[in-house]
Amino acid sequence: MPATPTLPTTTTAARTTVAGRLGGISWHLSSLRTADNRPASTAYPDVTIEFTDTYLALGTGCGGRLYSYRTDSPPSALQLGPLIDSLARGCPPSTQGHDPDALDVAFDAAPIHYQRTATTLTLTTTTAHMTFKNTGLARLARYWPQLAPPSGAAAANPAQWPAAVVNGIYFQHPPTWRLYPYVVAGSLSTVVGYLSTDPLHQPCTTIKVPDGIETDCAQPLTRLTADGVLIILGGADGPASRKPPLHPNSTVAGRPASITETAAQDDCQVVGAQRQIHVLVPGDRTGRFYPIQLTACFAGPVTAPAETTFRRLIPTIAYR
Repeated sequence: MPATPTLPTTTTAARTTVAGRLGGISWHLSSLRTADNRPASTAYPDVTIEFTDTYLALGTGCGGRLYSYRTDSPPSALQLGPLIDSLARGCPPSTQGHDPDALDVAFDAAPIHYQRTATTLTLTTTTAHMTFKNTGLARLARYWPQLAPPSGAAAANPAQWPAAVVNGIYFQHPPTWRLYPYVVAGSLSTVVGYLSTDPLHQPCTTIKVPDGIETDCAQPLTRLTADGVLIILGGADGPASRKPPLHPNSTVAGRPASITETAAQDDCQVVGAQRQIHVLVPGDRTGRFYPIQLTACFAGPVTAPAETTFRRLIPTIAYR
């Protein structure tokens, strides 16, 4: 297997520090200066940033970007992770010619040091000093629902879980288990997406080689955080995935299914899980029903609550 790309992770203590100090607030850019303290400008009309315990969201007034992050030493330094999502709603052309926008350059530089007062937040990189003002409650969750704190009632009641349809399969999932529709198509298996409590990155990278391009795929994160969950939507292709299970022990989506619960193996073991639950609903020869496969990976030290939650997800699965 190719080397797994590094995904920044965040310790519990670091999350509490950053989110506790900066989270839940919309921070509006009021000043942008270069590293040598000269005034700088940006073409983006309305720049804001918001933090959760996992994400940094950058709104530009005409689009935005969503990142994961981790904390560096000292604790007041942030390292942005891979770009998770971006929005573009017609940003105007840059007035700075072919030079990159100063804001883009600032957020490409690492690490980002932060300092907060009662009303302001200062971010400093190797290229810029940025000052933001507290303008009230965070509001970028209207673009990225994963920024919204989950409702306790919704988290407990599967009927209130958000619904998703992936590759013709309907299911509902806990609001804290985010859906990442990354597709990994290999010669022996096909993955059509992931659910996870941790931020994920695109698992495949494409590089140019002398005779064309080459795509390498690995895991969408390096290692699950404590009590983390990774659900792999998809699995092995081939005749075995279309045969009825030798010993069906359940019914999923109205069809005979095999549900196995074991210690972590293969992909689950690679990401540091301790337990796994595998769901297989074979397809049929007519093509009316195609295989359904889910592999749920659970990191410790306490896996039982997440395993119970996944068992409550299984009855929501249906063909669409």
